[in-house]
Amino acid sequence: MPKQFKKAACFLTVLGLLTSFAFGANSSYAMSKQKDAKQATKVLSNSELNILNLEGVEDVDDLENLLLDIDWGFDFDDDWDDLEQDGIFYVVNDNDEAIITGYAESVDKSTISIPSKIDGHPVTMIYEFAFCGLEKTKTINIPNSVKVIGAEAFAWCENLQTINIPNSVTTIDVAAFAGNDKLQSITIPNSVTELGAAAFILNENLTSVTLPNTISSIPYATFAGCVSLKKIDIPSSVKAIEKEAFSMTGFTEFTVPDTVTTIGYQVFSDCENLVKVTIPKSVTTIGKAIFEGCSDDVTIYGEKGSYAETYANKFGIPFKAISTGQEDPSDILTGKTTAKLNVRKGPGTKYAKMGTLSKGAKVEVITKLPSGWYKIKYKGTYGYVLGKYVKLNIPQQDEKVIATGKTTAQLNVRKGSSTKYAKIGSLSKGAKVEIVSKLSNGWYKIKYNGTYGYVSGAYVKLDSEQPKPGEDEKIIATGKTTVSSLNVRSGPSSNYSKLGILTKGTKVEVVERYSNGWYKIKYKGSYGYVSGAYVSLDGSKGEVIATGKTTAGLNVRSGAGTGYKKIGYLNKGTKVEIVTKLSNGWYKIKFNSSYGYVSGDYVKLI
Repeated sequence: MPKQFKKAACFLTVLGLLTSFAFGANSSYAMSKQKDAKQATKVLSNSELNILNLEGVEDVDDLENLLLDIDWGFDFDDDWDDLEQDGIFYVVNDNDEAIITGYAESVDKSTISIPSKIDGHPVTMIYEFAFCGLEKTKTINIPNSVKVIGAEAFAWCENLQTINIPNSVTTIDVAAFAGNDKLQSITIPNSVTELGAAAFILNENLTSVTLPNTISSIPYATFAGCVSLKKIDIPSSVKAIEKEAFSMTGFTEFTVPDTVTTIGYQVFSDCENLVKVTIPKSVTTIGKAIFEGCSDDVTIYGEKGSYAETYANKFGIPFKAISTGQEDPSDILTGKTTAKLNVRKGPGTKYAKMGTLSKGAKVEVITKLPSGWYKIKYKGTYGYVLGKYVKLNIPQQDEKVIATGKTTAQLNVRKGSSTKYAKIGSLSKGAKVEIVSKLSNGWYKIKYNGTYGYVSGAYVKLDSEQPKPGEDEKIIATGKTTVSSLNVRSGPSSNYSKLGILTKGTKVEVVERYSNGWYKIKYKGSYGYVSGAYVSLDGSKGEVIATGKTTAGLNVRSGAGTGYKKIGYLNKGTKVEIVTKLSNGWYKIKFNSSYGYVSGDYVKLI
């Protein structure tokens, strides 16, 4: 086996994987097939190896500590050569056991059934990276002789849909099944007592998970980036849910079991659909920023006087009291069905039907989900109904109009202040809007059809900002583009059509800045829109107009709002160089030889 596939190489792979997640699931890596060894490895750029923004992880030595302490019975630190049988590479350890270390190209086919013995030696271990990067394989059968699955052993397999883990397996190491986009379900047998960090990170289509009742924690980043994962049963053996364990998953609500005592840092960060988390009295430790990047509507449910209530109050998170597992009656909405309506076990038509409600039936709504479904009380338990067939008894109070404007494009009106909420209508381009509230994420609450709705402020031109007819818009800033090619679009986001391209160093004249970080510029006798992240403004020459220090650990994002992806992280007390102060309270700062955006709430100017 070539030296690059030794243990040290695996550390770099894990480093790259976890660092990429710290920057968001859209980070990309070059995957190169090593045909001589018939294996795959990730190639990390120098910048990726030099940047590490993980909480509590300072360098590669710390990342080594994420790996489980496995006795392979073989010294992989010395030079060693593979044996080979039927396309399977292996070594024999001091216990006369076969450790699988890799595969030949001929093995990569629809189904792989790993042998239980090779040349008379029982196969007990699958080494780090052994089956990483399979391209054709859909099903893998692991024999009942295997006890250990190494780090990234079955990671990044392009078409893997099924993997059968036997009851003999006791140890699964770091990122063992990472990045398998086609994998939809996984069952970890009760024989497993050690589960490594990030075991299923970035399995984007994973929807069904069965965890063993033998593990005491959900390790760091175990399901991070599993965006389709919407429900999971946590076994009673679990005492701790470690940091980022469920970051960027698809949960709308989550109930922490009453066996858990500890919830880690950013456990639910970037779960954009999450609106409700129930935390029991047993929890006495909760890490910082567990809802970083989540909806503003996320609410903690817990008992009065619990640590969950203390935590919610400390960090300004909405809190609802529950008593003996039941919702606070003040939180229950009532209404009536407007048609005969199915009651289901979950928030979607794919869930089994529990019963039906006749037209005009009274319903008690516990939770309104962003998907448009309602969780309701039903026959002594709970069920789910489609909200559009329920008319709620909500007295409307007329809210004062604080501003008016016109839409700059056809614009969806939604039930809540993000694109995750259900659409309740649309406005044509040029439609007049009456704004009753401006939200911190750049959305507006508006009057709509006798009630209220929400629209993105990026597509509303306020009347106070409108130029007079025939008047050229005033230039408020000038600058130059900082990238080789910058798209000019017909509106202030990448969703709009492309009008043209500006090359690096092109001078731009800015007539308006939007809260989402985009600029309206003069373009070919008219106007266009570009991302401000790629424009260095003059006056300050794109350089520092102020300096400050962070007052807490702070995410750096690609745009001026929590809706933008994270591109890095600053520790508390880090010095920042500010090049632009935006109207929504965010700062554009120098970051890693380029620019990023941070919330000014967590920067003290010096």
